[in-house]
Order: sequence, then C-alpha cells, then structure tokens
Amino acid sequence: MVNDRRLPNGLCAIDGKQFYKATLDYPACGLYRELMEKYPKAKVLLNVRDPEKWYDSVIDTIWSPECPEQNWSVRIFQEGRDFQAQARAFHKATMLPGVERTDREGSIKSFKAWIEKVKETVPAERLLVFDVKEGWEPLCKFLEVPVPDEPFPNVNDKDEIKASFKKLLRFTYAANALLFAWCVGMLVLFGWVARKFMV
Repeated sequence: MVNDRRLPNGLCAIDGKQFYKATLDYPACGLYRELMEKYPKAKVLLNVRDPEKWYDSVIDTIWSPECPEQNWSVRIFQEGRDFQAQARAFHKATMLPGVERTDREGSIKSFKAWIEKVKETVPAERLLVFDVKEGWEPLCKFLEVPVPDEPFPNVNDKDEIKASFKKLLRFTYAANALLFAWCVGMLVLFGWVARKFMV
C-alpha cells in the first residue's frame, strides 16, 4: 500500500496499486486524508474508546520500552531503524505539538483532538464513528454487508500484543549479543595478531 516516497510530514505516500479492499490501524490511520483523496468512494471507520483506558493501554503496549517501536535492540536492523523513524513521524503528525508519550494529559488531549479532526474532515456520509462495544450491527449497516452469524471478535488484546513484542525482542537481543561477541572476538584476535607479529 505504501512506497518509499515521503510526504511532507515524513509518512509514506500511497502507491498506485489497488488490490487492497481495506486498510486499518497504524500507519494507515495517519493517512486517512490521502486515502480519501485517492479513493473517493472509500468509507472511513473512526474507532473510538474511553480516552483514559486508551492511554493506559498504549503506554503499557505500543508506547512501552518493550515495544519494537521504542526498543533500542531493533536498531541493529535497517528495517528496525526505518520502522522507528516512521513511528516518530506518525507520532509527530497525529499528536498535538510538543506532546511526549509520557505526558498523560497531553496525550489524552491529542487523542480527543484527533477524533474531532477526523469528524470535521470526513463527510458524514462516508464516516462511521464506532465503538467496538456496539458490535456488528452499526458496522455492517455502514458497510452494507450482512451481519455475520458469529460473535463479534475480541482479538489483539494487551496480553497478545505484549507476547508478540517479547518474541521479537528475544530475537533482536540475541542478534545484538552475537554482534557484540563478534566485535569482542575481533578485538581479541587483532590484539593477539598485533602482539605476535608486531612486537
């Protein structure tokens, strides 16, 4: 969906491929205006929730030091550095000026301001303001599809997210340890060669 061409705010631009029927969450939600322009018939789903609970959730998951978005260990890989740069650009583009992740009050104000900005920007006929507690009915009505004969899903919860972070960080910590060991080994080898042949 995105390519390497950068927008003024540092986020990625949309490419011309049209084989996606939908996109959601980060980073696409930060590009909703560009997506609306590119796809004028597309509908926009604005997912809302209690702001206090939202902050408690993000500070414990995607804004925590254990998240690859924040953790130093992923910087060993170019993809990790790119991901963190994109995350910083996304934060800057979606939060009020000067608000840091640890600023609870500022973050909640930013969350509320973002919701109001989306409501003001998206035409009413293209927008559904939706809380997952509402279940299938309003969502299916908005999308003009039948209501599934199954319970509304509850996935991507805090424990699942944190478990996925731990799994990735085990790998990145190991990669950093191997790199460190290799560097130490090369220094030891260089020192041995220097003593043996240069004395």
